Amino acid sequence: MSASQDTTRTLQELCLQILATAQAPMRSGDVLTVILHLQTLGRTTKLLKVKHQKETVRTALKRLAEKGQLVKTEPGLYATARDDAPFGAAQKAEAA
Repeated sequence: MSASQDTTRTLQELCLQILATAQAPMRSGDVLTVILHLQTLGRTTKLLKVKHQKETVRTALKRLAEKGQLVKTEPGLYATARDDAPFGAAQKAEAA
């Protein structure tokens, strides 16, 4: 994220933005680590008052996958659903 502040309105949007800029698919714990790092930098306030942060991120990722905005490349591993995704990743997502 290049902006000084988080401009996303929802946790799902932030998760999408994180995964869209990732070099590889990520697990919910990895996405949470990025969000917590952004908090320490003062760039987001998302999840500050949430007790079960990892479960909240996991739920957001699952819902994005259900909407077709993310794909599961393997159990628990998420990537953005892009036209330029590797051919094998799309096949794995369809098989899951």
